[in-house]
Amino acid sequence: MSWIHEIHEIAASGLCGLAPSAAWLVVARVRQGFAAAVLIPQVLATINTALPAGRRGRAMGWCGEATGTGSIAGQILGSTCPSPWPPSPPPWP
Repeated sequence: MSWIHEIHEIAASGLCGLAPSAAWLVVARVRQGFAAAVLIPQVLATINTALPAGRRGRAMGWCGEATGTGSIAGQILGSTCPSPWPPSPPPWP
């Protein structure tokens, strides 16, 4: 089941990159958010099933730390890295 959601996540990311208008970009980002929201409980359930009770808390903490750091770092790095594509501003306002 997880691979189906991963395909949706990849497809939504591709749609974000190819969005011809701001409305399409918003729709693609919403789809991307739904796909990611479905994956998070699966990761936590895997941690809960795969690890013994004494190690679950630390693993859940690391998972939360990685998610939070990735969310913040992605925004910072995305705003500071120059993008070669598209070479000109997007055609939509």
